[in-house]
Amino acid sequence: MIKKPEDEIRFGELLKDPLRLFGWIFPYFIILILLLGIYFVKNLSNLSFNAQDSVLPDSAGMKKEIPVKMGSATESNQIPVKLAESKLAEEDSSFNERLDTFKKSISDAAGNPGAELFKRSASDLNKVFTSFVRSGSAQGFEKFTSTVLADPVNTGYKPSVARFSEEEWKALYGYLKSETM
Repeated sequence: MIKKPEDEIRFGELLKDPLRLFGWIFPYFIILILLLGIYFVKNLSNLSFNAQDSVLPDSAGMKKEIPVKMGSATESNQIPVKLAESKLAEEDSSFNERLDTFKKSISDAAGNPGAELFKRSASDLNKVFTSFVRSGSAQGFEKFTSTVLADPVNTGYKPSVARFSEEEWKALYGYLKSETM
């Protein structure tokens, strides 16, 4: 049996059939949103309004107080150039000595397969020594080969090192490790 829509609401039957109240929820929400909006606008603080001055204050009119210190020098992080040069020379002296002994050992090495391989593959002895000592000697064999293969020219080698076999890499690494330590 289908109920016929009624024009008037019988409030006594609302508890039995609450679906009839569903249509009244939309005006309720509209009134609730309107009241919340009015409450929000009434309680806005002055900080939330755009109350910033349109003109920035003139910095020329501001006075900065700088205390006067008598007989004191300002702190400086600079050192004289001569002192800086001497400190850098001291730091690099041991490195330069090791580089010189490395160059002499290369010219003196004969019959060593690692030395012969090194002479064939190195294009810049200074770069090879620097890159190996600063990063290569502490790292392992795999890290050394991956570093050199990633950029052979910047590490001082010729691009032909990419064609080396694993035995040749081990001989080169062993030679460099024995000569730089």
